[in-house]
Amino acid sequence: MNNVKTFLGISTAVGLMLTLMAGQAWSRPAMSVLTVNTKDRAAYLQWVQGSGEAIAESIDAAVGGICVPSAGFYGPGELYYWHLFGDHATALGSEQYNPTVMKELNKLKADRVVSRGDAYSVVSCGTR
Repeated sequence: MNNVKTFLGISTAVGLMLTLMAGQAWSRPAMSVLTVNTKDRAAYLQWVQGSGEAIAESIDAAVGGICVPSAGFYGPGELYYWHLFGDHATALGSEQYNPTVMKELNKLKADRVVSRGDAYSVVSCGTR
């Protein structure tokens, strides 16, 4: 009986610690990045200038933008469309294809392929 109580106590403590650690990770700032391939970079950049703010607001992003790499890309025509969020709950919980996003996507005339989507987090070593 003592072994069972000890096991349950340790299991509860470990479970509580893991829950608190997961909560810390979930509340850290987050970044989402879409890797977009297009032959018409200028048209895509112009679309982002006109529609980016409305899209960012509709998904509760703090800020958004586009990166045009001059080196380090996997293929020609690659762009990185990104948004920063206050936390992972907002980043992963937002409705990505809400009516505003769909309306703005309909304005985009450049042919493109979204080859990947990534979610990033801030990593810290803790307090010293």
